[in-house]
Amino acid sequence: MKKYSLLLIALFYCFWTNAQEKELPTFITDSLQNYITQGMEDWQIPGLSVAIVKDGEVVFLKGFGKTRLNNGEPVDENTLFMIGSIV
Repeated sequence: MKKYSLLLIALFYCFWTNAQEKELPTFITDSLQNYITQGMEDWQIPGLSVAIVKDGEVVFLKGFGKTRLNNGEPVDENTLFMIGSIV
């Protein structure tokens, strides 16, 4: 669970720091998918969904991987995940 949280926090930070710009950062258009898939492989994460919203408009929405490590369904933008909180 800690690994999932770290990846989500890292992704949120990357997008939040770029949210002040008027145009989409080249990171989103050029290398986001590679960044996510490499992070999933490095941290052994079976799947995740990413949504980027800028100025109230969805600019990126995609699922990656599977819901379970073995024999899981593909993750898409409508996959529901259990969410935990680290306090």
